[in-house]
Amino acid sequence: MENLSYSNDLGEPNYVPPILAGRGERFLAKLIDSAIILGIGFASVLVGSAVDREGMAMLAMLSAGLLALLGYQAYLLSARGQTIGKMVMKIKIIKTDTGENGGFLYNFLLRSVVNYLIASVVPFYGLVDTLMIFSEDKRCIHDRLAGTKVVVAF
Repeated sequence: MENLSYSNDLGEPNYVPPILAGRGERFLAKLIDSAIILGIGFASVLVGSAVDREGMAMLAMLSAGLLALLGYQAYLLSARGQTIGKMVMKIKIIKTDTGENGGFLYNFLLRSVVNYLIASVVPFYGLVDTLMIFSEDKRCIHDRLAGTKVVVAF
């Protein structure tokens, strides 16, 4: 049997390089996160419409629910490098150069906010970003933009 003991650039023994997350794992994590967003949206509409038929309560509930989820996901991405979907799928985001958590700037602002803004103004950006998962290193445009990769979380 082959010895799988490595050392990193710092010479630390028994270093095991991160394993890239699979395309399926990443897809399922995104699907879970999307289902949560839809669930909160649906619940907000139900509660809001039961309270107020004019729609203002529904809009307020929807906005509050989605803002709370956005805040929670931003916190998780910053602190753990994971969304709820990534936690379920046992994958996480790390910086490509250091292997460390990218925190708020890289994991949330660059990967999510800047990526969303670009997708809002550049036609077909979202499609191209998604298709980049089929590159050899399984990194989408938002991964490259932020200098991150998604790996298996142990």
